[in-house]
Amino acid sequence: MRRILLAGVLALTSITSLIAQSNKAINKTDSVRQLVQQNLSEIFAHKTTLGKDSIEKFLVGQWTFKHLTNDSGQVLQSFTPTINGLPLNKPSDFSDETDIVFYSNATYKRMYGDSSLADKGNWYFLDDEKQVVLVFDEPKMPAFMDSSMVKAFPMLLKEEESFRIQYISENTLKLFSLYPTSNYEQWYNLKVYEKVIVE
Repeated sequence: MRRILLAGVLALTSITSLIAQSNKAINKTDSVRQLVQQNLSEIFAHKTTLGKDSIEKFLVGQWTFKHLTNDSGQVLQSFTPTINGLPLNKPSDFSDETDIVFYSNATYKRMYGDSSLADKGNWYFLDDEKQVVLVFDEPKMPAFMDSSMVKAFPMLLKEEESFRIQYISENTLKLFSLYPTSNYEQWYNLKVYEKVIVE
């Protein structure tokens, strides 16, 4: 009887410990979520204040990538995001940036510098977030995937992509380009585009 009682006490202690660990993990997750949300709110406080009609009117046309700047407007010749002083990838010289054409019928296409097609589809604008959403005609592979991975992980194919507008005028478009500064925080550069053709 004493053995059964002892086993019961041990089991109860183990369950109590597991519940405590689970609650601790949940609290940590909530704290991280709050930190990330606060961080993004701070970033997107710098977004454009223009209204939907003005933004959609300015968007229509062909935009070509001009350069990347930091949040102070300084032009960057290359950029390598780092976490705790360690580079995440190779320095980028932005040679893989695409031109993008927004049409008034809510379709779009993106092209590389040699005019080869990157992707096409439909676009729409979310006013509260100042966010343009591109819906691809065909799902796209994320950058880390290659064709051999598609059959094994079809759920990783992207069907849409979005970006937020920091500034837009008749001839200039600036998009937020987020990068990590720690495990839980990000900051931003700006991708600057110039309108080359008015549709």
